Amino acid sequence: MKKYSLYLIVVFLGFVLNACVYDFVAPEIVTEIPDDQEISFATDVLPVLTSECASCHNSGGQSPDLTLGNAYQSIHTSKYIDLQNNDPAASLIYTFVAPDASTHSWKHYTSSQAQFIRLWIEQGAKNN
Repeated sequence: MKKYSLYLIVVFLGFVLNACVYDFVAPEIVTEIPDDQEISFATDVLPVLTSECASCHNSGGQSPDLTLGNAYQSIHTSKYIDLQNNDPAASLIYTFVAPDASTHSWKHYTSSQAQFIRLWIEQGAKNN
């Protein structure tokens, strides 16, 4: 009986010691995008929307439709982009999944992605 108890204690300690693992996650390195760099919807913004958002926001799915052919037309409204005040903080396409203050429950932009979206809105949210 003592052998059995000792064996259980050793196994238990083995599980406990192996369960304490810390995986270091390196912080995201964000390079500043110069303000004078033109942000392209097709090459900078659309890849973010299609890779991160289009799985749920597609034709027949959640609104807006962020699939490849429909993304610009779907978000280029005053509901999603505030062009009057040129304020990305008031633009739903930016704030809803922003890395710091997001209200989206599934996805968040990385800091780099958020920076591209913000600058694109500041530059007039062109379909370029």
